[in-house]
Amino acid sequence: MNLDKKLRNLIKKKTQEIEMLEKEMHEKELAIREAKAYIQALEDTQKHLPYEGDSKDEVSIRPGSSIDKVMKVLKEAGEPLYITDILEKIGREANKSGRQALSGQLANYVRQGRIFTRTAPNTFGLTEWGKNQNDPEEPDDDGASDMPDDFGVIRSL
Repeated sequence: MNLDKKLRNLIKKKTQEIEMLEKEMHEKELAIREAKAYIQALEDTQKHLPYEGDSKDEVSIRPGSSIDKVMKVLKEAGEPLYITDILEKIGREANKSGRQALSGQLANYVRQGRIFTRTAPNTFGLTEWGKNQNDPEEPDDDGASDMPDDFGVIRSL
């Protein structure tokens, strides 16, 4: 009987030890979950704040964003790329919604005159490369025209 009682006591002790460890582990898991939730809340808040010094003159792109990836792809290519080529190189699907979404983002920067230029329909380059000759906003030859000098002058008959 004495051996049976000793075994029961050992089992009881070990069971209590396991329960204590499980309680500690549960408390640690809760603490970890709370810490992760706190970090997520901070990151969500940060997304809504402008970067310090964010202005039209200063370029600040969130690292790892689609725009950051597009900049890297264009710099690597060294020339303007069509939107489907850009999507493929940044690892996104080149379907209609993907093309529209990324084109819209890039067009916003083009309208602001920041970072990107549009050299042809759905073809984007970087402003740091200077204006492309294919850019419809830029005249081909220093403003010279192929029109005759008297074009638009009303002549009397």
